[in-house]
Amino acid sequence: VGSLDEILSYKGQFGLLSTETFENESFVPGGYNSSIMIFDAGFGYQVLEAVDRIGIERVRSLVHRMDHWLEITVKNADFLQSIFPGQILEYRSDIFCDDKEECIPENGRIVNFPLQPKPHNLVGKAWLEKHWR
Repeated sequence: VGSLDEILSYKGQFGLLSTETFENESFVPGGYNSSIMIFDAGFGYQVLEAVDRIGIERVRSLVHRMDHWLEITVKNADFLQSIFPGQILEYRSDIFCDDKEECIPENGRIVNFPLQPKPHNLVGKAWLEKHWR
């Protein structure tokens, strides 16, 4: 919604979303949501090496989603909502005025959507029509 410059200035090794602030994720503390990830160019080899070592079919049999695999293989990831408070929002938890054009909190930059609804399902929402590209 606003400038992403501050978020894109992230200098950590690996950042992603926390499930703690997401209704869609049942507000689970410490859980990972991989809808948005930012990482250093040299990061991630250990995640892929583990898949290679174990085998993709075995990994698929052990975990339901990529988020779960990241929770197992990446310790101490940075949670982007904590680093950039109020900038990364969840549709179900943070958007309360769907019918108004100015609905996003002042510091909001990104609105993350759950499995349903997705932005293209929300026809006639003035704020979404104004900001979604």
